Amino acid sequence: FGARKPALMGNSDSHAAFIDGVGRLSYEDVKEDEIQFWTEFFSASMAVEDIFEIVSPDHIRQLRDKRPRNLQALLRGIAKAMEDVCAAVDETGHPTAVFVTVANTTIRLLTRIAPFLMEDREQGVVRDILWRPGGYEPDAAGQAGAPVETGEQANGCPGGKAEVTTPESETPTEANGSPQANGSPQAD
Repeated sequence: FGARKPALMGNSDSHAAFIDGVGRLSYEDVKEDEIQFWTEFFSASMAVEDIFEIVSPDHIRQLRDKRPRNLQALLRGIAKAMEDVCAAVDETGHPTAVFVTVANTTIRLLTRIAPFLMEDREQGVVRDILWRPGGYEPDAAGQAGAPVETGEQANGCPGGKAEVTTPESETPTEANGSPQANGSPQAD
């Protein structure tokens, strides 16, 4: 998304550009630094229904299985576009129509994509894209790299439970809000 300020296209132009973008992501390599592509793609004014119709489950699975670098570029592009939206609103104090469109499109895309990323939580490509420092990098055999620590393993929280102290009570609680017995973590 980057340094180029998006411009709103006409509705039919943006719809066509979005469809072309989904096709391009499915069939050819798209680099993260292709600013014009990502700007046009995220600036498309798309209804939720249109995104869910155009971005089919098969498109998402094809990205995951056949074009993981494009899936990674798409997810990073979504994050960067939202970062740009937030920075623009912080700077101006109000969102412009262009940035509202970008925010809506990126959130709708993420809403469409996320469930398919979680279909198989141990799927190596998705795990690498989401959790490996540096993201997905195929090894010499073209497969996802070695296993990485899960969120639980990486943060050292057994069972994924973290101790949180609330200022109101100063009583330690688990991350889910349940009080802990004697201020110590409960065993699973």
